[in-house]
Amino acid sequence: MSNSISIKKHRIDSLQALRAIAFLAIFVSHVWTKLGMLGGWGVSIFFVLSGFVMTYSYYDKTLQPSFSNNVRFSLKKIKRLYSLHIIMMVFASVNIIKTAVSSHSVHSLLFYGFTVITDSVLVQSWFPHKDIYFSINSVAWFLSVCVLIYALFPMVLTRIKRLTKMREAILWMILIFIIQIIIGLVVNRITVPETVSDNFAKWATYIFPLFRCGDFVIGSCLGYIYLNKKTDLKALYATLVEIVTIALIVFTVMARKLTGGIFVNEGLNHTQIYTVTSVFIIYLFTCQKGLITKILTNKVTVYIGNISAYAFLIHIVMMKYIKLISNHLFGRSPGGWILFVLSFRALL
Repeated sequence: MSNSISIKKHRIDSLQALRAIAFLAIFVSHVWTKLGMLGGWGVSIFFVLSGFVMTYSYYDKTLQPSFSNNVRFSLKKIKRLYSLHIIMMVFASVNIIKTAVSSHSVHSLLFYGFTVITDSVLVQSWFPHKDIYFSINSVAWFLSVCVLIYALFPMVLTRIKRLTKMREAILWMILIFIIQIIIGLVVNRITVPETVSDNFAKWATYIFPLFRCGDFVIGSCLGYIYLNKKTDLKALYATLVEIVTIALIVFTVMARKLTGGIFVNEGLNHTQIYTVTSVFIIYLFTCQKGLITKILTNKVTVYIGNISAYAFLIHIVMMKYIKLISNHLFGRSPGGWILFVLSFRALL
């Protein structure tokens, strides 16, 4: 199979719709904490989809991997969101500083100063404690991971271009997934002092940048497969696969609630249980043949998908301010549905 692919690139609106669905899953998980497992699925979609879209967009371009080129490429990709990231840090810091000052806690102020540094240079995801990787604007850990992902992409793309058969890409995906499972099983048995990490297995398989690079490379391999596909899915077959995939997504999401078995393994239930269905749903949405994809791809979902990166960085801080205002005016935080509606309306 030739590496020189000649296809007419076009914007895939259905992927923006899928991006919107993933964001809404994360958003809902932050409004109703009992639905936190939806957030894990949404994050998995984001990472795999990033690898897919990057490969789809850059496959016919030349990126020369080197330390300086990789850093420049990463900074270029991060730049469009970095200003918003800093603005959100400022808004999120107001209440943090107020609390620290009112409690006369020098330790809290010093720790806050440390997290300002880690968050500003986007290295918070490298620290295994949630007080650091979820500090200030908690969702910014995702941007921290993207710094590494984008820096490694020129090397990933170079390796992807050396593939000669789709079978090789599939084998790479399977190998990476198996390695992730092994890592999950191992880290779940590692005991780490709580002062170092409150949940080491979760950090190692959900937050740690090197681990999430695996999801990104899986998405890159999927992009290669899509660009090299020889046949299109039939509409009926695509719809049937969509139904099965959605059923599996529901099962894996609900499986997090099970009280026994593999799904309570902290090293597996934050990332790996979502990877396979993420791959399938991304491919199905890209092909745009199934009935479900066509129904879910509309002006509203495409619009939400277009602003999802910005909404993702904003929504947690916005929700905190809505709660703060509600507590000040009414003496209590708004209920889940009111918080969802107010926050969602403000984001749009």
